[in-house]
Amino acid sequence: MRVLASIAVIPVLFVGWQLWSDHSFEQRLAPIASGIAGRSVEVNCQSLWGSLLDAKGREGEVYAILILAHESYHTAGSRDEAETNCFAIQAMAWTATELGAPQDEAELLALAMEALEPGQGTDYGTNGCHGGERLDLHPETPEFGTEFPVVPPGGLGRFARQ
Repeated sequence: MRVLASIAVIPVLFVGWQLWSDHSFEQRLAPIASGIAGRSVEVNCQSLWGSLLDAKGREGEVYAILILAHESYHTAGSRDEAETNCFAIQAMAWTATELGAPQDEAELLALAMEALEPGQGTDYGTNGCHGGERLDLHPETPEFGTEFPVVPPGGLGRFARQ
């Protein structure tokens, strides 16, 4: 009986650790998502167990930093996918630095995503996603994609009433 109990403890500890790890990660992401959304939000990521049971097909890979920023702008009220994607690209450098990336690497990540944006198709790409154009969250600065120094995006700002 002791052997059986000892064997049962290992999976229970593993599952408990995984649940704690998922919760801790979501708690780390929540302030970042809140900074982007401009209000308090919660983050709920798909767990390891959920992904093992998920029967939906996935098309390729995504940039996790872009997804965190993108979904955070949806919580701020942005509904159009292409506009939301443009806002998220502008928040990528800040998001990456909040996750611990050095500023120069965070800026390169955002610039790379800005360069890829036109090729994202009609659902996620837009012609207005450039400095000084309609979707520039910080038109007062010459930088686009990366605000130097990196600043928190703080919600939709002038886009909040669209």
